[in-house]
Amino acid sequence: MDSDRNVPGGQLERRVISVTDNLAPSGRGLGVDGSLHPSGIAAIAREVERLGYQSFWMNVVAGQSEPTTILAAALRETSSVDVGIGVVPLDAYDLTRFATSVNALPGSRRTVVGLGSGRLRRGVPDFMTHAVAAFREACPGVRVALGGYGPKMLQLGGSLADVVCLNWLTPERLAWSLDLVAKGAGQAGRISTPRLVAYVRAAVGPDGRERIHSEWKVYQSFPHALGTLAGAPPSEPGGIIAERPEEVTAQMSTYTGVHPVIRPLASSKGDLAELLHLAQFFAP
Repeated sequence: MDSDRNVPGGQLERRVISVTDNLAPSGRGLGVDGSLHPSGIAAIAREVERLGYQSFWMNVVAGQSEPTTILAAALRETSSVDVGIGVVPLDAYDLTRFATSVNALPGSRRTVVGLGSGRLRRGVPDFMTHAVAAFREACPGVRVALGGYGPKMLQLGGSLADVVCLNWLTPERLAWSLDLVAKGAGQAGRISTPRLVAYVRAAVGPDGRERIHSEWKVYQSFPHALGTLAGAPPSEPGGIIAERPEEVTAQMSTYTGVHPVIRPLASSKGDLAELLHLAQFFAP
């Protein structure tokens, strides 16, 4: 995969990372809660690869997730899917220690690491610019992702990252986000925009809409979620609700131009058996 990155002095350096290209819009990923036990992460990762997904993702819950441990569990149980984690809040995890542990893992060509500023509210662009540069120096074969909601972070992702992670998308907000990422890439003089990944909440059954709305309300209670309302606030949370697997494909057409990562919402959080069932239900 050809890419480019900012280097000291504001110039861009072309770099080539030999990676798989599993994050294309034509593919599909699956994401789970990173607070699951590593054995559960491993079991789902195996099933994700068997079912034909192109990527597997885990979020990071500060105080509940050990990023390197769950990343290692997923990489150990797979051989072809891209494995993504993030974003890792750098106010809660030491960047140098984390980067050193990631660099020691096998499977770097399949790994995507999302970095975030956590609760930091001032000087975020400069902080993240230096963090990305430091991580890349420590882990030269690993792709870096940034997650963005507001204009500044989306443009920063376009200018710096290999991958930009989007969330809670309606068609209008997706178009708005894509424009900002492209703007950031253009301003940085990049030869191409980064890969775009979108988390898509998904639920099965008559209470599916209620489950997505409940997740949306919880999400909005966190301070960092205020950025989600910037620029193009969604009046309704995006997502997929289906009664039968064949209904999924039509609803996926909303997420054009991005690599969609299904985030299934189980009726009981952390229920491994149900998550495995949902992985099969939403399989490509």
